[in-house]
Amino acid sequence: MSGTDFEEFVAHLLAKLGYGKVEWVPHGADGGRDILVHSSAGLIVVECKHPGGSIGRPVVQKLHSAVISSRGVKGIVVTTGHFSKEALAHAETLSPPIEMIDHALLSDMASRAGIRLVTGKQNVNVSTYTIPPKEVTWASLGSYLGTFLQSHPRPAAALIADPHRSILYSPFYLITYDVNATLDTAVGVERTLVQGARIALDGVTGNVMSPAIIRFLAAEAHSPFLGPAKEYDGSLPTFRIDATSVRIMAKNEIIRAHTLTVRYTGRNNQSYAKVFAPHDREVFVNDISQAYVPFLSINFRLLKTPFRALAAQGPSGRLLPMNDDFHVCGVCKSTIQDRPTLMVCNVCGRVAHVGGFLLKSIHGFDCRRCGRTTCRSDGGWTRRKLVFNSLLCPSCAGLAGQEGKRVTRLGPLTTAATVNLSTPLPPRR
Repeated sequence: MSGTDFEEFVAHLLAKLGYGKVEWVPHGADGGRDILVHSSAGLIVVECKHPGGSIGRPVVQKLHSAVISSRGVKGIVVTTGHFSKEALAHAETLSPPIEMIDHALLSDMASRAGIRLVTGKQNVNVSTYTIPPKEVTWASLGSYLGTFLQSHPRPAAALIADPHRSILYSPFYLITYDVNATLDTAVGVERTLVQGARIALDGVTGNVMSPAIIRFLAAEAHSPFLGPAKEYDGSLPTFRIDATSVRIMAKNEIIRAHTLTVRYTGRNNQSYAKVFAPHDREVFVNDISQAYVPFLSINFRLLKTPFRALAAQGPSGRLLPMNDDFHVCGVCKSTIQDRPTLMVCNVCGRVAHVGGFLLKSIHGFDCRRCGRTTCRSDGGWTRRKLVFNSLLCPSCAGLAGQEGKRVTRLGPLTTAATVNLSTPLPPRR
């Protein structure tokens, strides 16, 4: 942490602890005043010293002179080091008073403000999320499929066959931050106040993790990373971005995320638009921690149709699929946008659109006789009355053929070839 970074930290800490409105004094013109705090009691002058070491009497004397010349009510010296006996003894005799904050007291203040301090002598712990047993993963997968797949007579979970999973570890930097920004316009003040927000950056590429994953993992209990799980096969990826670069990248992303366009009407009744981006000094990074986030690569079949999914799963068993094959119709191969209208064929396991009025547009349907969810690749139809058709699964189509009814395969979407079936369609089990 540079001297400037330390001043930024102290300014944010004092503001967060309610000392008053904080003003950062530009370098070169501070005159021994790094930070000014406008409190209810009056002006407080703050001097910051980092790296610390031993802070002697001259620093206290210089600050006291700055307090008097600024007509302040108090002075504060903040250091990551310690104070000499002479400095402490001299401070006790002064008026206005000088408050002395050394490393121990600073750590206590940071803890009360929810900020974690790490010194060069401390190890940075790497955390992770414990992966539940495989049986929990399969049960969670079945529950997830049941939330959007229509399936009859067997639920989607009962169609899962030959499941396998492998673990992938991704190194991430988890960042907690605050934003306290203001924008003055001709008609008032716009303010952005964010506390305890989170972002995460990939420890290799610096890419930003999806907000959905951050929210998901934030609710899960994490634990120290003691090594990869026994299921893991491969070399563990390493963090390739240093902490200073991570801090810069995180700030840039935070500023981008909280940049907005403010539209307002001036006193002259003219409309204005102003881009509002927080300043670097209005963004404070409370904590940067490292974590190996485990993801699951899941391969399985629904009956005979193979599927795969990439998912996150925490100790609670909750499953968050991030990329899977369920959004592609097994009949037309197009992307399915509206998941509540999906069905899984209980003959072959394909996922397909539900519904369709014309025979040539039907992808998936419920068998007219038994209710079995069926895709057009396995289904057929018979004429019912004059203009209505009965859509049938293979078993019911075979029975209809034995009853002497003319059964037509639905076939591919491009055609509906007519075949007279006097025997059942070959069942696919």
